[in-house]
Amino acid sequence: MATEFVGFRQYQVTDVTTVAEFFDRYYKPDWATDDDEDRATDLLRSYEQDVIEFGFCWIMHHNSVTGRDVSFYPASDATCS
Repeated sequence: MATEFVGFRQYQVTDVTTVAEFFDRYYKPDWATDDDEDRATDLLRSYEQDVIEFGFCWIMHHNSVTGRDVSFYPASDATCS
């Protein structure tokens, strides 16, 4: 995953400080719930796990409100919620 860690830096956003804030700001809200209120919670948990496991998380362009890939790299190890 080291290659991905570096490769997704080009999509990094710097206006958020937590995974939850990243998810809330950049994930399409209607796609996060998609008729299942637990889906947003599960997605957020998955992004938090990615940060713990890989050091970053990303939202692909299909799911991003920007229409572009976006990634989150925490400033420190205190990254979740």
